[in-house]
Amino acid sequence: MTSCKIDTRYENKTEMYFALHLDHNKLKYEYEPYKGIKGSPNPDFLVFGRDGKKTLVECKELGLSSIDKGLSYNNHVLTTARDNKNFIKKLRKIIHDASSQLKPYKNVDYKAIVLGKFNGFSFGYYDIVSAIKGDLIFNLPVNKIIVGDPVWSSKGNGQIYKNGLKKQHAYIDAICHLTPYRDYRIEKEFDEKYDENKPLEENIELIFSLANKFPNNDNYCPYCLDVSPLSPSFNLEHGPLGNCNIHHLSE
Repeated sequence: MTSCKIDTRYENKTEMYFALHLDHNKLKYEYEPYKGIKGSPNPDFLVFGRDGKKTLVECKELGLSSIDKGLSYNNHVLTTARDNKNFIKKLRKIIHDASSQLKPYKNVDYKAIVLGKFNGFSFGYYDIVSAIKGDLIFNLPVNKIIVGDPVWSSKGNGQIYKNGLKKQHAYIDAICHLTPYRDYRIEKEFDEKYDENKPLEENIELIFSLANKFPNNDNYCPYCLDVSPLSPSFNLEHGPLGNCNIHHLSE
């Protein structure tokens, strides 16, 4: 079993933040549990949940998209349009690659993918839905009385679902997304001291130093996990990955 603070052994920020998430939720885990086994694609984490279930996790990090790069070279852009097609296509490939790494293993209860993106535009729920179910389409009927109300649907080119049915990579139980969260009690002080010109690690240390100043911060974590369950048995509230994706700033 392993536990970490800010650990340089992780290959990217997604792995590092996911490990911090597990630590803050006091979950036991093994990092690269199959490392050294010949022919093994070696997923990143094996998590031991409070419910006694084991979850095998592959972390994937999304780099800069074409629109991210375009904006970084032109600081005078006042407005822009974001075309998600290329981004969703890359996201589907990442999910496919992660799924292929998880597929060979049979002695676990769940298989989950954790996604992270830390530069450029962030991504969220609808991007993930588009990636796993297909391109989202808004159907607006001309005659509402005959056809009915406007509805969302999707094309059958999703990475998990094909034509509305869970077919490709059906063994994946959840797609997770790391999202930043700052405790409301330290938000003001953090904003005053945060320096975007400092290295990421220094600002992470600032988060921890401020969090430690406040009592009752057991549920605090630097990055929260939004979970999209794909299996009915993957219980989000008492699940194996920790339930810290629900925060109320007014508490």
